[in-house]
Amino acid sequence: MSMPDMLEGRGDVWLTVPCKGRLGFVQQSLPTFTRQTDLFCCLVDYDCPDGCGDWVEATYPDAVRSGRLVVVRAKNRPLFNKSAAHNLGAQQALRAGASHVIFADADTILAPDFSTWLRPRLDDQRFWVAALRADGCDELGLYGLLVAPSPALRTTGGYDERFEGWGSEDIDLRLRLRFFETLELGEIPLDLLHGLPHASALRTQFHAERDWRASNRRNQLYMLRKLRIEFGIPIGLLMTLGRRLWCHAPARAEAERQPDQVAAGAP
Repeated sequence: MSMPDMLEGRGDVWLTVPCKGRLGFVQQSLPTFTRQTDLFCCLVDYDCPDGCGDWVEATYPDAVRSGRLVVVRAKNRPLFNKSAAHNLGAQQALRAGASHVIFADADTILAPDFSTWLRPRLDDQRFWVAALRADGCDELGLYGLLVAPSPALRTTGGYDERFEGWGSEDIDLRLRLRFFETLELGEIPLDLLHGLPHASALRTQFHAERDWRASNRRNQLYMLRKLRIEFGIPIGLLMTLGRRLWCHAPARAEAERQPDQVAAGAP
């Protein structure tokens, strides 16, 4: 997975997005990524049954040849590990000398002026997530979005790949960036972002545990034990000071009521 020589050592901003069985979403989201003309993009084909990497290379041959759009393939991965997929994309970006990495989901849509707004605000002392809605809830479809400076990603090691199934890997990294790297939190306005709606069942179609609520509960317990034992933070203090970094309960309740329908064009 070597980068083209022309990109070595550059301090550009990279966006990485994983895909496993989400080609229909990528076909809608990737054009909004590539229209950010000052961003580099890495698509991680995580043993995707839809052949998303092949589609990207066939659809965007010029961007692939120039190195502005890169495909990383992970083979023989029947179960999806979002942490591992994101780390593959981040490693690619860091090898290219990225100053910041934007982690997005396959169902994330960016407004045309997303990068224009974000770039002047980037520095090594802040990470960025999607802002809260006017009612104080998280927009569930945008909860996975994270923009992090490369030095902090190198220090933390990125996402914890010991998370299995769905949920909490994003909260874990948010908390580590805030508490252990002491980064400030920045919020990206929601008018610059949009999440494609989809059925809750899609969250776990490539996981051993198909109940996303049970998976999330197990992962949260693992996260809390890890942060308490490995880093010595009392759980009460962690949940109090890090409250903004957790998914707010009203948004989670909405997910439980979400209808079983997918975005147009999704498989």
